[in-house]
Amino acid sequence: MTDASVDIWQMVTSLIQICAAASAVIAAILIAGRREKFGAAGKAIVAGLGLTALWSLAVAWSPGGDSRQGLFEALANLGWLLAVYRLFAGDGRHASLAPIRPLVLVLAIVELLHLGLEAAAAVFTPNPAVNETFLHLTTIFRLLVAIGGLVLLHNLYSGATSHVRLALRWPALALVALWGFDLNL
Repeated sequence: MTDASVDIWQMVTSLIQICAAASAVIAAILIAGRREKFGAAGKAIVAGLGLTALWSLAVAWSPGGDSRQGLFEALANLGWLLAVYRLFAGDGRHASLAPIRPLVLVLAIVELLHLGLEAAAAVFTPNPAVNETFLHLTTIFRLLVAIGGLVLLHNLYSGATSHVRLALRWPALALVALWGFDLNL
């Protein structure tokens, strides 16, 4: 591809990411006024949307990729993991489903490792062999979080009562789209 076509695609990517960030901010504003509808997860959902907006802006700022993108992606995923855990509290299942806490904790640790890896990558950028190792580890961490998040969502939605499923429908669908896309990326 020519330099002009690469520039056009980077501009398109940036515009799409800016639209995604604006959509996340608008959704956060709309949901912030009705947080009680989501119970204990309301604030976490708004925070997840805000962190996702920051991630989208980081990608728009540097569509070619840099460590800020990974940093904001990890922070957004941590926000969404908190939101999913809080969604379990919607019908009190967070107390009865003890296996949920270790999975959320392990996924949070994986994201913290991802954050550390991004910081280390900024230091070791000139070395191609180290960069390749970082790329493989980052991919593994992203896959672990995507699969773990999808497993959590499956347990959340499939175990919910029909009344609670109505409230879970849109947040669960959005997170399935987010982590499903990450899984296939």
